[in-house]
Amino acid sequence: MIVLAIRSDSSTTHLLLSREQAVISEIKWESGRQLAKDILSEIQKLCEGASIKIQDINGVICFQGPGSFTGLRIGITVGNALAYANNIPIVGSSGDDWHVDGLAKLVDSDKRAIILPEYGSEPNITL
Repeated sequence: MIVLAIRSDSSTTHLLLSREQAVISEIKWESGRQLAKDILSEIQKLCEGASIKIQDINGVICFQGPGSFTGLRIGITVGNALAYANNIPIVGSSGDDWHVDGLAKLVDSDKRAIILPEYGSEPNITL
């Protein structure tokens, strides 16, 4: 099973591809305010680096939070869209071992699940 993991809770975004619990490719970059613009091309680069196609991905893990309102929203939306479009399972996870925990959750996951962010507090929306 090839799994894409997305962590977008801060200005540094982390993408991983794993096969049978071993990381086969990963990218970390300072996404800042360019996350929405860059995340899909970074996922494409990640796949190319591992010599796989996006269609080869069998599951998605998203870091659910807490973290940046906008970053979590963008990363989780991309994860949900990829899972829905490819009819593959998606799970959410948090904490230091989010990737390992997510891999364990994928075994019992529902392909129709939708992951929601857990911001850790109410959003701070300014005028």
